[in-house]
Amino acid sequence: MLIKNIRILDEITDIENDSIDVCLDSEDGYTFTVSIATTKHLLQRMDQEKSNFSNPSELVIVVRKLTKEIITEALEAYAEDNGFWLKLHQFASEIDISVFDELHAKHVKESIEFNLLSGLDDLENEINKFDKLNNAQKSNIAARIEKLTQLLDSQ
Repeated sequence: MLIKNIRILDEITDIENDSIDVCLDSEDGYTFTVSIATTKHLLQRMDQEKSNFSNPSELVIVVRKLTKEIITEALEAYAEDNGFWLKLHQFASEIDISVFDELHAKHVKESIEFNLLSGLDDLENEINKFDKLNNAQKSNIAARIEKLTQLLDSQ
């Protein structure tokens, strides 16, 4: 995504410890509004709030210093890949959680399938050595087969 113009909306009081809102005009005519904060500002807020982390719902672009050059550099990076990260910041609160639920379910299924295939590969290797195993090792293989069978049944 190409940036046409960047407008800083707030006065910067301390380039190393502040947060500001910035408007970014894209070449397609859309205006993004993003918050930008320094690391010191975020640490100061966590100290004030007696928290060990920043608020997850507060989407903010983090910079070392609030200079025009660094702000421009950060926004250009966020504008890469067709503006993916800018769009995420802009529209995150409007995304229907069911989209993530569907992706999560898909990845869970893929993870189970991967673990199943990986377990079957390991099992095949152990079966190839089966004749050389003692009874305890054979019992271990039987238990793993049972666990894999349960995974298959849960599909």
